[in-house]
Amino acid sequence: MRAGMIPLLLSLLLVSVSAEYTYTACSKQADCTDKSYPYCKIIWNDSGMTTTSSAVKGTTYSGVCVQCNSDCDCDLNEYCANDFSLYMVESAIKTTAAAYKEEFSNKISTYYDVMKNYKIRSVCKKRELSKDYDFCVPSTTIRNDVITSVYDKVSYESQFRFHESNKNRFCGNFESNAFQQSETVKCLNYDGQKCATESYVTGNSYKTATFCFPGVKSKFVDDAGGCKAAGTEIDKLETEYESTMSKGGCKHGDKTCTGTGRPRVCVNGKWKLQYTPDMMGYEKTYDMVKDNIQLQTQITITLFASLCFFVAVICAVILMMKKPSAGQAPAAFEMKAQPDTQPQV
Repeated sequence: MRAGMIPLLLSLLLVSVSAEYTYTACSKQADCTDKSYPYCKIIWNDSGMTTTSSAVKGTTYSGVCVQCNSDCDCDLNEYCANDFSLYMVESAIKTTAAAYKEEFSNKISTYYDVMKNYKIRSVCKKRELSKDYDFCVPSTTIRNDVITSVYDKVSYESQFRFHESNKNRFCGNFESNAFQQSETVKCLNYDGQKCATESYVTGNSYKTATFCFPGVKSKFVDDAGGCKAAGTEIDKLETEYESTMSKGGCKHGDKTCTGTGRPRVCVNGKWKLQYTPDMMGYEKTYDMVKDNIQLQTQITITLFASLCFFVAVICAVILMMKKPSAGQAPAAFEMKAQPDTQPQV
């Protein structure tokens, strides 16, 4: 995708509903007050664009409140999946496009039409390994495999890309539209314009986990399109389940998600939530306790202090029950001498 495409994706958003999830508009983080959708994902801004009004205004930022921007924002048994699409806010986009001068309004409408069905990472879903995977291999290993394909007498190599033929070796999952199935992408004509070339070769991206966009030719847009590997602007197509890999996994002591989301640490080849002092009690899971010496120590001291307090209370209650009342002599001194009833000899 060309550099100019991303800033022109979306205008002011209204409430949007997908099959399972509800998205609301935001322009800054503070707008996302629903704890189920705590992150504001900015998708569009109008920097450099001019409205039909002569009034001077600042840059407008628009986005939606989402559950996650990356896997780091989800629980350990979840990943951040693609769900939100631009078509969910079609009416808002078309209404807002009309507020800009023809050049920019045309770009907004054209790029929207091209990209409206692409999904963007937005919700947390549970990790579920593919039922037909063979065995677990890290994605870095698979990407080093070289798969060669030939199109129009030209050879293309898939090195550093995730080729479809290796998907059953991968310990993870893919989005439904992960693999590029066409050897070419079309060029779309608008406003009576005509592309210089009808289609473009996907090349090294063919049958790999890649986003490919068509070329565009309109009155104000001339974009050749192209392909981008997973994990770029639109988003990730694959999710690696490092915590469930049968071999390797993460390296003991490694840390991830330290700058955002929920920090984790690798313990014996599996990712665990990393203990932080500001965690709430319910966030301190059993896995975290058994692998964190500091937390074990704190819990042990707390339990010991509680036990001592409990024993002290029991002892005090027992002593109070046995303590004689005021003015009462001890039982040993209350015994009176018994008369000698033995006969005198």
